[in-house]
Amino acid sequence: MMRKLNDLKLPLKLAIPIGLLICLSVGLVLTAKSGIEGTLERVAHLTDYTVRRRIAVSDFDRAVKEATIHEKNIIIETDLAEMKTSKALFDASRAEIFRQIDNILAAAETSELHKRYAETRSVVNTYLSVVDKSIERALQGDQKGAIAISISEGRAARRRLEERLSSHLSVNAASTETTIRSVKEEGRATMTRLIVVAVVGVGALA
Repeated sequence: MMRKLNDLKLPLKLAIPIGLLICLSVGLVLTAKSGIEGTLERVAHLTDYTVRRRIAVSDFDRAVKEATIHEKNIIIETDLAEMKTSKALFDASRAEIFRQIDNILAAAETSELHKRYAETRSVVNTYLSVVDKSIERALQGDQKGAIAISISEGRAARRRLEERLSSHLSVNAASTETTIRSVKEEGRATMTRLIVVAVVGVGALA
């Protein structure tokens, strides 16, 4: 075999390693392309869910606080026109709460997260049912009864909801860290594949 190679003309002898080098280069490019595309796809997936969830939880938190403020304005107000204005604002915040809960559920990429957020929806329903009762009393002219409901049942339901919100914010922070870790691991894996292909190729040329 070596004798046959030695008998080859110089241009042909040069063509063999050049051909191998070209094959190695193509292999490296294809491996890099595949690795980078896979990494970008994974990063886009993780980032999309993480960002959507963070925005939805933040908007959900804001809507809950706004609804709470509007409820307080209703039950301490005595002017019916002002109460109705605050009630319209409360209804808008209420609708926004459920809209953001739906957004959060849609951005839950795991069954565990979906279950967690579904439980939060149940807590929201409990809280708003208490708030609805206090507002109904206030609109009937029973401010005293409305305030009593808000202070007793409302406070307990609000505390449970605040605990859920705090938990979601912590989960989002942890999810962001996980996303960053995954991106780094994907990058390291791609570099490792490239190094392996390069070493194997150089060894073949040698």
